[in-house]
Amino acid sequence: MTDPDTINHLTDYENKHIDPVTKANYPWIMHIANRMNATISFRVTDSWGYRSENGTWSGMTGMLQRREIDIGGTGTFFIPQRIGVVDYIQLYTHTRACFIFRQPLLSTVSNIFTLPFQRSVWIAIAVFLLLLLVLLCFSTKWEYRRGASANTARYWQQFNPTEQTVSDNLMVVLGAIAQQGYSYEPYRVPSRIVTLMLLIAALNLYASYTANIVALLQSTTDSIKTPADLLHSPLKLGAQDVSFQDPIRRAIVEQKIEPKGQNGSWMSVEEGARRVRNELFAFHAERGALYKIMQETYYEEEKCGIMEIDVMNMLDPLLVIQTRSPYLEIVKNA
Repeated sequence: MTDPDTINHLTDYENKHIDPVTKANYPWIMHIANRMNATISFRVTDSWGYRSENGTWSGMTGMLQRREIDIGGTGTFFIPQRIGVVDYIQLYTHTRACFIFRQPLLSTVSNIFTLPFQRSVWIAIAVFLLLLLVLLCFSTKWEYRRGASANTARYWQQFNPTEQTVSDNLMVVLGAIAQQGYSYEPYRVPSRIVTLMLLIAALNLYASYTANIVALLQSTTDSIKTPADLLHSPLKLGAQDVSFQDPIRRAIVEQKIEPKGQNGSWMSVEEGARRVRNELFAFHAERGALYKIMQETYYEEEKCGIMEIDVMNMLDPLLVIQTRSPYLEIVKNA
């Protein structure tokens, strides 16, 4: 029991979000005791149990290992480290602990400026602009060196006193594509055609790009789907007290939940639900407990963006009993 007051509310359905697995298993334990016609007494601990460096276990698992109790009254996850320390009884508690968070805006997890177009479109734009640059270089050289009437030449030289260089033409292309304008003014048909192509292309690309940007800025993302995605995401993480075993899940704890030199992010369900609502935050908790708080405190539109990631990826919790217990078959039958 993580909350001492749970002992007073095992059957009255009060505070269902506090120690829900313990409260769900209590009637089953009492049923088993009645079937065995046994007198039962309880020992209370605040942990399922963690293995220390010397191989001993704390919490409920440690009490079973030391044979201080006969059966564990709260379901626990089936993990390799506990095999041989306790025996599992195939009675599942249908619950699930997972990271729950609101869908973050796309702009918080991705480079929003590259998303409006696919990579192939960006490549096509680059090739097109390079082609226009080459055509512009040829047309401006032809324009400058080809003979023209004195009046036309004097008019053009007011705006273009010297021959356009490659860098000048590059600035024309950049100015057009960035909608910033440029100082060059073509006066021959070929260079005007090239410049008109550039301006029309820039106008269409700019309109498409800005429309997509506006849509993406208001969009949420579903790119966070796995524990690895969660580990490398910008979301801050918090959790109820829970044991993480494999490398990715241990990294989540060591890098995001309990980084060295900083205070750990272990907190209550109420605090976790509040931070999920107000921050870019993911909270690891038992689903039923956390959803109860969300149901009571969230607006309807805030519930729509909720996502969850099962980082444990385990079977539902099972009841546990001493290894080589004389009551094993009786309890299994019950």
